[in-house]
Amino acid sequence: PQAQQAQQQGIMLDMADKQAKVEKTKAETQKITVEAQLMPSEVQAKVVSALSNNLNEDAEGADFERRAKIAELMLKERDIESNHDIAKMQMAMKSQETDQFNSILKD
Repeated sequence: PQAQQAQQQGIMLDMADKQAKVEKTKAETQKITVEAQLMPSEVQAKVVSALSNNLNEDAEGADFERRAKIAELMLKERDIESNHDIAKMQMAMKSQETDQFNSILKD
């Protein structure tokens, strides 16, 4: 009875440890996802700053419009890349969760 109880406690501790690792992985993945989502805002701020500097005073309107269009295209490209990265991370996280869950079930 005591040996069996000790074995059950060992199994429970092992499961708790595995669950903690799964939760840690989830937290790390969430952190990466949030950081990836914030990147376009940071890039946008840098582009706006760059656009406001070094304007040609003779053709300020046309120069600004050209820079704004370039910045808009850059932001769209970065947004697409960011969404792609987020989707890849989410798929990897889901796959890892499934693998860990299956591993727990096997043990």
